[in-house]
Amino acid sequence: MAPGIYFVTITADGIETQSRIVIQ
Repeated sequence: MAPGIYFVTITADGIETQSRIVIQ
């Protein structure tokens, strides 16, 4: 896994999405 903070969210439809903030 690349460095950074990962956010995993579940939408109302139950779809899992992931976004990443990179620490510089």
